[in-house]
Amino acid sequence: RTTADGPATTGAATMPAATLTLSSDLGLAAPISRPPCDGRYITLLGAAVTTGKYADQIAGLLQQFSGSSYMRTEDVCASLRPRMPDGSDIYVVFYGPFVDVNDACEARAFGPVDAYVKVLDGYSDPTTAIDC
Repeated sequence: RTTADGPATTGAATMPAATLTLSSDLGLAAPISRPPCDGRYITLLGAAVTTGKYADQIAGLLQQFSGSSYMRTEDVCASLRPRMPDGSDIYVVFYGPFVDVNDACEARAFGPVDAYVKVLDGYSDPTTAIDC
């Protein structure tokens, strides 16, 4: 389900900002997100993997993609790659989570051409995206 402004996030989990006081929060206008590993889907829009540039890169992506959220992958699910091979953190900007995989796939239209969908669970291969 999409709207003219971007993907609808019906079924998305939202938590009060007060519960999101993670040490990995970048101190941006939008608090860091930590969606549950419950089998829902996210549409990944972009990532920051360079130490010292996380905040600037994530802030730019959040501004570019209205209605998006961000997380540090290591804080969330085993289905997401936790770190880069060099050990640096991975912060991602995403739409969702979505209950229906088709909604996550449709949300790719509101992101860059290389946007892709991942499931949030504790066992899926972190190197494999959902085939839309």
